[in-house]
Amino acid sequence: MVEIDLKAFFGRYRKYVPKRALQNFHDDIVLCLENQAHASPIRVKVSSTEFFDIPTEELMIAWIPIPGQEVYFFQDVVDYTESGACGMALLVLETYSGYEYQSQTKRGTGASKHTDYWLFPKGKKPPRDNPLKEARRLVEVSGILHANEDNSLSKRLKKKEERLMEFWDGPRPKSGMAPTYIVVTDFGEPHTAIQFYDSSIKTP
Repeated sequence: MVEIDLKAFFGRYRKYVPKRALQNFHDDIVLCLENQAHASPIRVKVSSTEFFDIPTEELMIAWIPIPGQEVYFFQDVVDYTESGACGMALLVLETYSGYEYQSQTKRGTGASKHTDYWLFPKGKKPPRDNPLKEARRLVEVSGILHANEDNSLSKRLKKKEERLMEFWDGPRPKSGMAPTYIVVTDFGEPHTAIQFYDSSIKTP
C-alpha cells in the first residue's frame, strides 16, 4: 500500500504546475473528504486494469484538517468537487503512471472539448520553444461527492467514454488525438477509477 501525506505531496515543486493550483488541489481534496465525514488517515481504493493485476489497489492518504472558520467559506460544492477530483487525478497518475500534469487544455476546440489536462513524462525536460510538443497523454477528470444509483462511478466513466468517442475513430484516436486517461473519483467511498484509451500504445 502506498502512503501519501497530502501536504507533502502537493508541496513538492513542479515546474509546470503553479503553487496556487497545487494548494487548491490539496484544499479541495480535503474539503471533499471532510464533507463526507472521513477522518485522516483513510484508505482510498484505486482501480485500473492498466496498472494493476488485481481489481483495486489502495492508497493511504493523510491530511491536516482545514480550520472550521475557513471551511464555512467554501459553499460551492460543485466547484471544490471538480477541483478535488483534478487533484486526485494528478496524485494517482503521478503515483502509478509515470506522467504528471503539464498544462490545462485550451477550452473549445479539438481535444479540449473532451479533456482537461496535458500530461508529460515525469523527469523529462520539455523543449523551451514549445513545451506541449512532447506532451504524450491527455486526461479527462470528473468528481462525484457521494455516488448513488443514478450517479455512480461506473455510469460517470461510461458517460465520459461516450464523450471521448465523439472524437475517436473506433478504439483509436482520430488524427491529432493523444492517448487519454479518464479519471473519476467518488469521495463518498472514497474510490478513484482510471481508464486508458488507445489500442495502439501500451501504458508504461
